[in-house]
Amino acid sequence: MNFAKGDRVELVHTNDPYTRLEPGDQGTVYCWDAHLGHLEVAWDSGSRLSMIPSEGDRVRHAPSRLQAASPRVQDSCWSSRPPEASA
Repeated sequence: MNFAKGDRVELVHTNDPYTRLEPGDQGTVYCWDAHLGHLEVAWDSGSRLSMIPSEGDRVRHAPSRLQAASPRVQDSCWSSRPPEASA
């Protein structure tokens, strides 16, 4: 797993039949439990469903808001590094 605390992720797939999460839903990583193999995510919907890659759950890094809005604007406005995220 290549995720760190605070990373934004997007759900690709989950095998959990009881969740209301859908592919494309986004959340923030708050813990990676290497012992259990769980990626703990605080989903924007309020869910705290953990992702278990060994069970088929898949997430990816979510595109940044600037990239999602307009990659050309981001590329032309920022020369060597992206802007600092506002709190």
